Amino acid sequence: MTEPTQTQALLLIAHGSSDPGWAAPFVKLQSIIRERDPGQIVELAYLERSNPLFEAAVASLHARGIRQITVAPILLAIGGHMRKDLPRLIGEAHDRTGIEFRVLPAIGEIDSLIESIAAWVTSASR
Repeated sequence: MTEPTQTQALLLIAHGSSDPGWAAPFVKLQSIIRERDPGQIVELAYLERSNPLFEAAVASLHARGIRQITVAPILLAIGGHMRKDLPRLIGEAHDRTGIEFRVLPAIGEIDSLIESIAAWVTSASR
């Protein structure tokens, strides 16, 4: 008997940078999530300047049989990427692949995370 094919994935999405070291925290986050939930497919992609770009990551997941993707924007502020670029990219990807997308709030919209950052900054600055 063959194992069932997983059809859901989590896609972490970050801005991107031309500095290769910039991605280290995002790679670490991906690794931690994979360790906490080893049965889940967790990929990392970028909106620009880093690889894989969103489109390439979605194409790779589609080729693996993924039919549903939860997108987790690892962005602190809501700007053009969240308002315009990401919805456009998701719409285009859905039209190409039929994949259903669910988009989580950007991390900058999560009150508990902002509170944690404030607590750390307050503590570290003393």
